[in-house]
Amino acid sequence: MPSGLAFALLVAVTTVHPGPVPTASPVGRIRTVVRTLAGYLDIVATYRAGRIGDAASTLLVWSDTEVDQAVRGLVRLRGKFRRCTVLADEIAATDLDAAVMLHTDAAVGAYNRDDWPRFAAHLDRTRQIIESRAIERNLREELRRRVMIE
Repeated sequence: MPSGLAFALLVAVTTVHPGPVPTASPVGRIRTVVRTLAGYLDIVATYRAGRIGDAASTLLVWSDTEVDQAVRGLVRLRGKFRRCTVLADEIAATDLDAAVMLHTDAAVGAYNRDDWPRFAAHLDRTRQIIESRAIERNLREELRRRVMIE
């Protein structure tokens, strides 16, 4: 079952445009991204629950394109919904932390297999998520400063 936010987005897209939609259409692309993100968040939840081997083996089945799409979706959605606490909580900071560790572990696994392209890809995904957390933290600090000044 997809996680809360991804499931809500999937329901919303299905409600707006029911029935089969070609992937090339905007709604079709949104459905694909939401399904990919929902599956990715399930992998992250598995990792966070301590089932590291299960999460890693599931992630290895995914193509690099799917994983990149999920990470981009995670970073973008978390950023867009950070002002709405209900939606931002669906992609919790602990999910981002778990995603960082998941990709770090995946990078180590790729390194041990001499799979340099996947090693670099997982390190890059780790960097993207860490940078999104740093930007989020900086925005919160800036907001606090502005509130204190006014």
